[in-house]
Amino acid sequence: MKYFFITQGTKELLEKIMQQHANEEMHLFHNDITSILVHETTKKSIFTEPRKYVVVESSGQLISEGFIILHYVPVTDEGRPVFEFQFKRQHSFIENSSGLIALKLLRPMENDTYIVLSQWQNEKSFEAGKKNFSSTLIDKNQQTPLYPRPSYIKRFYSHIDE
Repeated sequence: MKYFFITQGTKELLEKIMQQHANEEMHLFHNDITSILVHETTKKSIFTEPRKYVVVESSGQLISEGFIILHYVPVTDEGRPVFEFQFKRQHSFIENSSGLIALKLLRPMENDTYIVLSQWQNEKSFEAGKKNFSSTLIDKNQQTPLYPRPSYIKRFYSHIDE
C-alpha cells in the first residue's frame, strides 16, 4: 500500500527536511501563503505532524517542476465507496488532458476530506484541461448526502517568486 504525506512550513525548513532525507521521494511546492512538502512512500512518514493519506488511484509520476492543484473534496463515510468507484471509472477523462503530468486520488486517514491531486506542466495547461475536471465527479461545489460541504481548490507552484 502506498501512502502520501503532506506537511507545510517555511521554504527553508522544508528544504532542510528534504536535504536530511535526500533518499526519499519528496517534492516541494509553494503558493502566496505557504510551502508544502509532499512525500509518497510505502513506509511511515518522516514528518513530525503530517496530513496522512492512502493513494487509492494514481497515474503518472510527480516531478519537482510544474504546477499542482489540490482539490479538496469532503465525502461522508457512506459516500466513500461511491466516490472512489466514480473516480476510478471516470478518471480517464482527466488522464488524457494535454499537459497533465500526474493524477492521484488520496483517501484521508484522519478526516473526511479526500484530495484529488493533479500536476500540470504549467497553469495554462491546467486552465485548458479544467473543462475535463468540471465534467467529472470532482466538481462537487454543492452539498449532497455524499458531499457534506463544498469542495475547494488550492494551487501550488514548483518555484517561489522572490
